[in-house]
Amino acid sequence: MVRYALKIEYHGAPFAGWQRQTDLATVQGAVEAALSRLEPGSHTIAAAGRTDAGVHATGQVAHCDLTRVWDPFRLTEALNHHLKPQPIAVLACAEVSDDWHARFSAVERRYLFRISLRRAPLTQERGLLWHVRHGLDLAAMQESAT
Repeated sequence: MVRYALKIEYHGAPFAGWQRQTDLATVQGAVEAALSRLEPGSHTIAAAGRTDAGVHATGQVAHCDLTRVWDPFRLTEALNHHLKPQPIAVLACAEVSDDWHARFSAVERRYLFRISLRRAPLTQERGLLWHVRHGLDLAAMQESAT
């Protein structure tokens, strides 16, 4: 078996989150299905973390184990081909050691929360920002963040 790290980007709107769930569309389920198109059988991937329904990711890291040795570029291209037309893309892929784990080997996680503070409805970034039509208590937010 060969282990590959995958850097994945996705728009979470059509998904019930990252983690595979019975009878619901999830990012993990979609990537595992794409892997099954490359190597028959069931595949289980592990990620650095999970996202909730509707949450997007720009650099989610996951790993998979495959029996075939793949050139990382070719594996990236093949997965992206089988992920179409879903809003999921494998941005990069690298072969890693057998003991490397997407969750337990992670050294950093970053989160970005975007808020639009205006009365007018969102048009260009609808679904990508949290739309707040009233004032926020900046002092309370800063205190909560420390």
